[in-house]
Amino acid sequence: MSTCTDRSQLLDRDEILSHLAENSLAVDRLYVHREVNSTNLCLLEKNIDAQQLSGAVCVAEMQSAGRGRCDRIWVATPYCNVMLSASWHFELPAARLAGLSLAAAVSTIRALQDYGVGNVGLKWPNDIVWQEKKLGGLLVETRSAGQQSTLAIVGLGINVRLAEDDAALIDQPWVDLAAIIGVVDRNRLVAFIITRLHEMFREFATMGFAPFQPEWERLDVFANRWVCLQQGEHTIEGQVLGVDANGGLRVIDSLGIVKTFYTGDISLRPAT
Repeated sequence: MSTCTDRSQLLDRDEILSHLAENSLAVDRLYVHREVNSTNLCLLEKNIDAQQLSGAVCVAEMQSAGRGRCDRIWVATPYCNVMLSASWHFELPAARLAGLSLAAAVSTIRALQDYGVGNVGLKWPNDIVWQEKKLGGLLVETRSAGQQSTLAIVGLGINVRLAEDDAALIDQPWVDLAAIIGVVDRNRLVAFIITRLHEMFREFATMGFAPFQPEWERLDVFANRWVCLQQGEHTIEGQVLGVDANGGLRVIDSLGIVKTFYTGDISLRPAT
């Protein structure tokens, strides 16, 4: 694994906080580390209750056990990228958090747009893409925090700058911010992401996925296109109709039958 040769701009807690509002929950709940096993575990292993973890953020330069969806290894050159997890305590059961990962993807796109990154889209369920190349991704974990409450942790990774030997380990088209916009102030970008995630958490707590659904569908790079979904040994082709109120992907096949798919080990690609 490579590391960035230029470490002149390390992730810095004070620098991140300088870009956040003074009343941000992250002001006293922001953890910045050189290395962790994973940023999600960094928060889950805190010996504090779920309500105190609400609004907490862990950012790291390097993960020794970072994982993406379906437990795939997350490839990221240390000291070059954004690896972040943010937690929120919801007074809702886990079943009411359907669509949270899609809402988090929308909020991440908003943060990238705030930074000046244009033409960014989404690939179901939670990939962030630029010109159909993967720029980042998200993973949501939940833990029961009582009979009717849940602790949710959104973990995300953004490719800011990938070294060539690390990029060679990625088995799909990819892109990094360095190729799109050049030099990136990671501390400022992290602050923008935190701000947008916290806004999303508050809105989702009262309104669910509904306010984010239209924007998600506008950002969907496969909207109205024919796609191939691979789920285990099964392959299904159809036209994307959008997502439902729970974030499930709606597809109509050649027979006119509408099917809805939910997150799991599903591969989505354009139909040939």
